Amino acid sequence: SRLVHLRAVHFHEGGGEAWEMSSLSESAVARRAKQSPDGLVGYHRRQLTRVYPKGTRIGSSNYKPMIAWPTGAQIVALNYQTASKPMWLNAAMMADNGGCGYVLKPEALRRDGVTVRTRQLNVSIVSCFKLPPGTLEIADPYVKVAIIGVLADYAKDKTSVANDSPYHAVYEHRTSFTITRPDLAVLVLQVVDKDYVASDLIGQACARVELLKSGLHSWQLLDKHGVPLGAASILVDVSWSDGADAASDKK
Repeated sequence: SRLVHLRAVHFHEGGGEAWEMSSLSESAVARRAKQSPDGLVGYHRRQLTRVYPKGTRIGSSNYKPMIAWPTGAQIVALNYQTASKPMWLNAAMMADNGGCGYVLKPEALRRDGVTVRTRQLNVSIVSCFKLPPGTLEIADPYVKVAIIGVLADYAKDKTSVANDSPYHAVYEHRTSFTITRPDLAVLVLQVVDKDYVASDLIGQACARVELLKSGLHSWQLLDKHGVPLGAASILVDVSWSDGADAASDKK
């Protein structure tokens, strides 16, 4: 076998050798991305960077990985022991390439002169099947729909409540999202049980927008830890307004 060694160095904008890697906290990468976003993307075309949670997260909470991914940072470290939405996004982003844990950065982050088309994604929440029971009684489920990506693409919507319908909740709810960076966006679906006091998560499903093809998708629902919820699933109809699949644009 071959031993691959990376030498840890302090971050400096000029970069260094190909085998050198710097480490930045979430706060540092956010600050540098705000000061010089193009400069940081350019740096990450030449150099490796590991981004890690800031030291004040003593409870092992997680930061939003979308702080780091758009900069081209290669290693975006999260607290895997903490179930949270950042971990859902990470699982969706890393689902490509056979789920091996390594994915190629979007082309626009690898070289200059690449134009990313703005796309309109249409999402129709058709129904949910075989949901587990609610915390207090028969579930009254509804679905939260969101696009999480670069700041300009953040958007959300939700369906109506299907009262007392855990086995087959029908929605037929349609919404559309205009996405400027589909190569960095994730579709997040959360099935929630509506209660008078608080609404509880039943299950979730996330998918990288760049990989979505037009048509019906049946996704198995996962709990907050990413564990499958048996036969529970959500049926979603996806289409692109320009008539092309995002996945078909990948070369």
